[in-house]
Amino acid sequence: MDVEKPASRLPRFFHQWRILFAEESVARPGSGAATKHRDDGDSVNSTYSESADFKQHKEYVDDMLVNLGSHTILPSARVLDVGGGEGMHACFLAQRFDLCYCLDIKEYQTLYEGEYFRLFTEKCARNGVIFGSDNLQFIECDAMDILFRDSYFDFVTSFNAMEHIPDPEKALTEMIRVTK
Repeated sequence: MDVEKPASRLPRFFHQWRILFAEESVARPGSGAATKHRDDGDSVNSTYSESADFKQHKEYVDDMLVNLGSHTILPSARVLDVGGGEGMHACFLAQRFDLCYCLDIKEYQTLYEGEYFRLFTEKCARNGVIFGSDNLQFIECDAMDILFRDSYFDFVTSFNAMEHIPDPEKALTEMIRVTK
């Protein structure tokens, strides 16, 4: 894949991209790998547990940040979670960073009859995940045409979303474009 970015910016993003797909390889049913990371009904244990779901999403975020190692991301960072779904990863990012955007094609304003934000905040509180409503923003947007300007974010990530995007290469190019 050809990516139009200076070489000095590629290693950081490439490392993030590698982490995305390392997670995917663990999650693939039938891959011979553990299925503990699957949260879409394909796991061996399909009984839903809200607390286990939160624990799993927190582990994803913690593992990603540990794997970034030498690429320090300051708490003052502006973070974008592409394909963030209903915000389970973003809420943990919002606890660590000053500003986090959860981007997805979902119409958040109408989700759950307009009650999504209240229900999500209550769900997080039940599970001990507290974040400021001013530092987590939900944005309805296509990952293949991200509405933010070039180099706007300090850090861009995505969890389990690329397989749902019609043109993942275009989405990746957009993610690189908006990353400092």
